[in-house]
Amino acid sequence: MSVINQVLQDLEKRHARSGDAHAPVTQIRAVGSAPRASGRRLAVALLALIAIGAAVFLWRWSNQEKPVAAPPAPPPAPAKPVAAAPVETPLPPAPAVPEKPPAPAPLAVAPAAPLPKSTEASGAKAPPTNRVAPIASEPLPKAKPTPAPKAAAGDATPTGGTGIEKRERPLSAAERAEAQFRLGAQSMQQGRMRDAEASFLAAIAEDPGHLPSRQALLGIYLEAQRRDEAEVLLRDGLKASPRPPAWAMVLARLEAERGDVIGGINTMQNHLDVGRQNGDYLALFAALLQKQGRHADAVEQYQAAINLGQGKAVWLMGQGISLRELGKREEARAAFQRALDSGGLSADLKLFVERQISALRQAAN
Repeated sequence: MSVINQVLQDLEKRHARSGDAHAPVTQIRAVGSAPRASGRRLAVALLALIAIGAAVFLWRWSNQEKPVAAPPAPPPAPAKPVAAAPVETPLPPAPAVPEKPPAPAPLAVAPAAPLPKSTEASGAKAPPTNRVAPIASEPLPKAKPTPAPKAAAGDATPTGGTGIEKRERPLSAAERAEAQFRLGAQSMQQGRMRDAEASFLAAIAEDPGHLPSRQALLGIYLEAQRRDEAEVLLRDGLKASPRPPAWAMVLARLEAERGDVIGGINTMQNHLDVGRQNGDYLALFAALLQKQGRHADAVEQYQAAINLGQGKAVWLMGQGISLRELGKREEARAAFQRALDSGGLSADLKLFVERQISALRQAAN
């Protein structure tokens, strides 16, 4: 303040010298040609005066009395939590049931205070808030289960109400035999004959009339020269139905080859009903009869085979032999000649027939 007072006093002194103590500063004029130095001093004094005034204004503004903040009021005593107005939350619709249950009472849910932004952003747990316990509501009545429809007889049985249990139809004996046959055929193709034999036997056990399994097993026995087992297999097969003529023919041949010609004839006779329309069957039957010396029966069976239109040279030759043994030389020579003319004889059989024809001519002369 001393510096400011000193400047003010200097200004008053300058005003007094001019003769007017109250004259404003702007009325001070330079008389005549005042030197430039006095004008400069006056400008410097004005600038100093302005700076000093600004400093005084700033000092007074900074020292003004600031209002004292009132001490914080003591926190009020915690008030008892007041239950907020219940907000009715509609329950989801219940599934349809036979009887309509009573509408449940609305649940009272206190509105949750929104979390501050800082808490939501940082993921920190929100401070615990006063929660109002929900008003106890009446328990919902249990829905009565809808009775499941009764399944009709023969239909699939429902399991658990969600799916249907399918009852598979049991396989028949023929289907089981066919499955075993396929396994046996696969094993045979791979060269596993023991496994193939076991599968074919299993198929026959399921269905004695399963022809493919018995036929394949017969091939295994014959190739391995297991003739006894082959005969047993054929006899069992001829007891079933159907009875292929070839099985009787194979069995009769096996019996004749082991010396039982009568057994072979009986086999052919017993199954003549299934081989009567088969030329090969009748020709084999005639050959067995011929070997046993029953030439008349042999001629009859040869003729039955030829009449089927499947005449072969060997059948004509066999008929000629039995006719010759019966003393019917002309009929025998005619049968031999027809066999020679058919051209179906091998070189050895052709030579044999030619000799028979020559001999019969000589006997006729």
